[in-house]
Amino acid sequence: MGLIDAHCHRDQCPDPIGAAHAAARAGVMVIAVTENPTRYSLGAGVFAGWPNVRVALGLHPLGAIRSSKADVQAFIDQMPNVDYVGEVGLDYSPAGKPSQAAQVRVFDAILDAPWAIRKVWSLHARRAETDVIAKVEASGVPGILHWYTGPTALIERACAAGLNFFVNLAMLSSASGTRIVGASA
Repeated sequence: MGLIDAHCHRDQCPDPIGAAHAAARAGVMVIAVTENPTRYSLGAGVFAGWPNVRVALGLHPLGAIRSSKADVQAFIDQMPNVDYVGEVGLDYSPAGKPSQAAQVRVFDAILDAPWAIRKVWSLHARRAETDVIAKVEASGVPGILHWYTGPTALIERACAAGLNFFVNLAMLSSASGTRIVGASA
């Protein structure tokens, strides 16, 4: 595989199987992120054995408010069986503000899991870039920030923490996106 799509919501595609076939024909490996453990289980079943699709165990930050301690523990219990974790992180946008405390609780718990350091993480950090980068620095998990829109001043710190950046077409068509891509190159 020559290219990697490091953050694809394959389960939200109208034709996930057709999209996976198209990616394979184009030589693209896909990391199919999920938003909760149930979607992970479904995706892992559908794409088992596909050489170009890896399904990531996810728990989207906006879903954290609905996650009990038992849900978080079930997520952590599944971690030894996966290579990729995502989509996870923090979201301090207006939609995420009411659940900020729950998001931090969930993110901290999964970052502290014994298997965390051995996984590749797809990280959500909308308006929470400083906190996500600090938590990654403290934990040492290898990760990819997707659709980064934070300040360019944090890019060097993110890189020093071992983070990579996933760039999408929407980023390349906006002034702020091209500024960020230029600063991280």
